[in-house]
Amino acid sequence: MLLEAYFVVIDSTLNKLTSLKEYIDDTEDFINIQLDNVRNQLIQFELLLTTATFVVAIFGVVAGVFGMNFEIPFFDVPSAF
Repeated sequence: MLLEAYFVVIDSTLNKLTSLKEYIDDTEDFINIQLDNVRNQLIQFELLLTTATFVVAIFGVVAGVFGMNFEIPFFDVPSAF
């Protein structure tokens, strides 16, 4: 009788520990999903900044070419500008 009561208590404790382990695993999965979401947002922002930098670099190259001290053939064409 007394031994059965201990088995019931041990079984109850084991069930609580199992559910606690599942809760910890679920919480870990939830945190990983949140971290993945933040990582994806950072990657999207980095892509936006990279694209903006590329556009600014293109304008810089165009301005650099027109600012050079050498002859550009189509500058002499009256209908070019």
